[in-house]
Amino acid sequence: MTRIIIIAIVSYVAAGIGLKSYRVYKANKLLGQLSYKDWTWDSERLKKRAEDVRAKVIGAIIARNVDRVKDLITDGLYNRLINRTAEEIGFRINNPFCIVLSTSIKFVEVTDYKDKSKDSLGVYVTFFSISFVRGYNVHPPDELWTFVRRGNEWVVDDIDPDADLLDLVRKRTFSEELAQ
Repeated sequence: MTRIIIIAIVSYVAAGIGLKSYRVYKANKLLGQLSYKDWTWDSERLKKRAEDVRAKVIGAIIARNVDRVKDLITDGLYNRLINRTAEEIGFRINNPFCIVLSTSIKFVEVTDYKDKSKDSLGVYVTFFSISFVRGYNVHPPDELWTFVRRGNEWVVDDIDPDADLLDLVRKRTFSEELAQ
């Protein structure tokens, strides 16, 4: 029985790694194609934007002052976050005795429509930290952030602080404009 459980866990992890790699490959390939026609799809610019926006939004959630990032998130997300604390949302907030060692941002979804207001971008965030209180490495669940286009900028539409394999299965990458 133990072997079956171990095999199931190893299979699940391998499938997750493979699916994530596939989603990242497809998203980066499409981003490269789209950036030739539209500068707002430039992957380096998008990565920088995702890092900056994520830091500001998490800071605002911790401070319980979502108003200060209202221009970086959609109205729907603003309404969901306005009265909730970071813990209620599901973030594992680092205390002063915890240091984030690295953050990895990968694109896992790119949807490009003719109607630019429908465009979206899925960003998978993995980070590693060390806690001096607990004395061991902490690896919180990965996060999945969905950005949508507002004019020529990207704003956060959804945050999933507990992303898993099923969230990756639901992601898609396509372009209506390049399909012609």
